[in-house]
Amino acid sequence: EIDEYDPVEEEKSTFRIASYNSNKLQQQIPIKSLNLRSEDRLYILQGKLRPVIILGYCDADWLYDPMTKGGIWEKLILCLPIFTFKARHSQDYVVKIQIFEIPNLFYIKPSNKGVTEESAARFELIQPIHKGDLQPLKNLNERPFKLSGDTLKVLWNHLCIFLTARPLFEELQKDLQAYAELIKEKIGWR
Repeated sequence: EIDEYDPVEEEKSTFRIASYNSNKLQQQIPIKSLNLRSEDRLYILQGKLRPVIILGYCDADWLYDPMTKGGIWEKLILCLPIFTFKARHSQDYVVKIQIFEIPNLFYIKPSNKGVTEESAARFELIQPIHKGDLQPLKNLNERPFKLSGDTLKVLWNHLCIFLTARPLFEELQKDLQAYAELIKEKIGWR
């Protein structure tokens, strides 16, 4: 939030980091030196570097003005973040993800060719990330890793169920349900 604002010499303005409060009236001051218009806000968010699965790419011209040839073209990547399982995640929970019983999570098995720890991709946290903010996660051969075609098909099917409550591939879904039933029977969940 703004501590003191000097409209003549903006560089003399002072700011302080404060917790966001939706009930507090936010100051609406354009700050040219920060490239903020009066309707813009500047937020600081905590985050961490993590692996993602790239779902799509877009050159966005929303901020570009063809008349003045000003503004920017944004290169955006739609990313599905991957989270490592922690001690708080029981083996039963992991198995439920593996057999597609939790719609917002997709199991990622560990591999020395990519993500090295047992993990889950979280559909509810899909987000666009500027291309310049991504760093390729490389395998042992210093090459970016990628999912197999079969794994991608299963991922898109599960994502479609999460988004629309309907599978993308009916036959694949039947096979996945049969797989889930076999696993449940094997571990005594039936």
